Parts: sequence; C-alpha cells; structure tokens
Amino acid sequence: MVGIEIYNDDGAILIDGSGHNHRLLHKWSVQATTAMAMVSIVDAKLAVSASAGTSPIFAVAAPPGAWVSLWAMNLTPTQANWKYMTTGARGATHECYAFQDGLSEPMAGTGLVVLRDAAGVVTFDADANYASIVDMVFVAPGQAFTRTYPAGRKYAVSNTVPMVWRSSGGPGGGWTNVSPYGAAISGNQVAFGKYQYRGTSPGSMSSGNSVGAWFMVLDVTGL
Repeated sequence: MVGIEIYNDDGAILIDGSGHNHRLLHKWSVQATTAMAMVSIVDAKLAVSASAGTSPIFAVAAPPGAWVSLWAMNLTPTQANWKYMTTGARGATHECYAFQDGLSEPMAGTGLVVLRDAAGVVTFDADANYASIVDMVFVAPGQAFTRTYPAGRKYAVSNTVPMVWRSSGGPGGGWTNVSPYGAAISGNQVAFGKYQYRGTSPGSMSSGNSVGAWFMVLDVTGL
C-alpha cells in the first residue's frame, strides 16, 4: 500500500499506487517513406518488453500542415509497429513519441520522489516525463474543424480510433480513392477532418469504422 495520494481540485486521483500514468518510453524521428501502392507513410517501430501488458500510446508530430492518420498498428511481445498515412513529402521527418505505464514497462526509480506498490514495482518516478494529454477529440463523418491550444507549446497527435473512406476500381479491385479522417498540426492549431490521401475523388465507402474517428492531442514541449 502506497501512503501518498495526490488529487486534483475535482477529487480525481492523479498519483497513487496503481501505476497507470503513462510516461515517455522513447522519442525518435522517422522519415516518411512509401509502402505498397500507398503514397507517403510513417512507419514507426519500437522494441517493447515481452512482459508489457498494454499497448503504448503512440503520438506523432508531423511537419506543419501535413495530415496524419492511423493506417495499421501491430503489437508483438517484442515490438510495436505503427503505420500512419501522411500527406507530408516522402523523406520528411516526423517526430514520434511512445508513452507506457510503469507497470507494463517498469521504471528505474531514480527520482527524488519515488512511489512503489506492495510488490515493490515503481508506480511513480519524479525522473520520468509523463504524458500530458490536453484534449480528446471525436470527429464524426462529414465533420471538419480546427481547435486552438495555448501558444508557445509543441503538440503531437495520436489517432486512437481510425476512420477511412475509400472506393475501389483500380487494378485487382485496389483502392483508388482513399480519404482518411486525420489531423494536421500548424503551431498551436490542430485541424481535424477528412483529407484526400490517394486518388482524386473522395472515398464513398467506409473501411472498417464508419462511426467516427478519435484523436488524443498531447503537449510534448521539452520532451
């Protein structure tokens, strides 16, 4: 049992012995490339612990104005792999961030303030950089809007639930017109909505999810 609990003004627990707060596991840069018949794609890979029980939170800070949206995610006992569609030029650099909770990926416990659970696992380490989620955004079909956040900060987005509209008709029935719902960061503003990724006509059929897309906006200033 941990003898310290920190609450906010609304009575919600911010820090205790449960250890579910996500902290920065790794930051790295990925250059946009191509895959199969797609256009530009961000293919980010990260080695993970075989004992990790949850999927890390992945966020990307694309070049200004470049749209990004989740194409695929694969998690094995040793590697996490995120593939993001992007309108950024091939070769452009995307900054990537992965956050994980301290129970799935244990922390060293080197900070000035360290909390441990009954099993001795570090659940809070003052040396860690914790995820700062500033917004959860839902985008319904047909919606497009922009949100403004405090200036002077750096932001990244995580597409937690993707939504893609497409139409077929290419060779072998391939996708000729692909219109994902994504996000584009420009300074302290983030645009959300459908963008044209491949082909010249908007997609007319949903691929998988037709309810809406979800995004997390994270403040990654100083990470």
